Amino acid sequence: MSNVKERILGAVTVMSDKDAEKIWELIQGTFALANALLPTLHPG
Repeated sequence: MSNVKERILGAVTVMSDKDAEKIWELIQGTFALANALLPTLHPG
């Protein structure tokens, strides 16, 4: 496992469920935005 993945897992392990939920929402929002922009950035 990469150092970045280990650091992410370590951080999530010690944070509260409420904070982990906020992080999860940020991750989902980031990927949703990236997926929405994908056709614009790479037109078929």
